[in-house]
Amino acid sequence: MVKNQVVHTSKPKSRPEFSKCVVMSMMAISCGWVSLSFVLSWFGKETLEGLTETIVTTLLASIVGYFAKAFFEKNSRNKYGLDADGNPLAGKEATPEKEEQNSTNEV
Repeated sequence: MVKNQVVHTSKPKSRPEFSKCVVMSMMAISCGWVSLSFVLSWFGKETLEGLTETIVTTLLASIVGYFAKAFFEKNSRNKYGLDADGNPLAGKEATPEKEEQNSTNEV
């Protein structure tokens, strides 16, 4: 007697992009440094406040830069009809927007 077998047809998990891994590791390291600074000040040790401010500023700047990169990349993919891997979407052509026809409107 053969039992019904369930076949999973889900996509295999894709690896995160390199830039995403870099930003995530920067976040983890920065959070560790800032936490260590607060722990040291709690125990009465002198900490470099300027260093903590610089770490937070650098972290925020890199996160904003990554968000801008991801936004413009996604916007470009939508504009040209590409999926996340750079392949054309089904039912769409991978051509840029049509140029305006100025030949009939020449003065």
